[in-house]
Amino acid sequence: MKKITILISTFVLGITLFTSCSKDAATTTSAPSASGLAAGKSKISFDYSGAASGSFTSNDLASTALKNSSYGNISGGAVSGTSADLMMFLLPLTQSGTVDFKTLPSSALNSVTFSQGSKGWVAVSGSDFSIVITKNDGATVEATFSGKLVNDSDKTIVNISNGKLAAKY
Repeated sequence: MKKITILISTFVLGITLFTSCSKDAATTTSAPSASGLAAGKSKISFDYSGAASGSFTSNDLASTALKNSSYGNISGGAVSGTSADLMMFLLPLTQSGTVDFKTLPSSALNSVTFSQGSKGWVAVSGSDFSIVITKNDGATVEATFSGKLVNDSDKTIVNISNGKLAAKY
């Protein structure tokens, strides 16, 4: 049983490594385009520092873009060393322009979460986080984002910068 587990783990890690390698694009501050994405997929990238630090770029195999009649759930995952990283956004389908979480009403369901292994950080209404949505037509979303995510248990902070996301529902 142990050999099978090791074999499967090695296979998944190998697939992840070979599918996530790509030539780096020039750094820009504009939102990426959703035009090249398959339906139900997203692309998320950002830099982070503080309680955890590094750069995140989602893997196409571990990305989703789902919606119901009111909200979109956009997520992207990646493997970093021995840790699985995940970034998720919950956004109303009608929002566009700058969304400043500090000024959102407490009833707003907007949220952003970043988890690294078993540790997680979040931004909700009242948080020091903003998203600039440049396109949100109900079928695609394109945006940039930055701000602070907080772990509610130990109050550690992860600072997000140079955030970019694109999604196609």
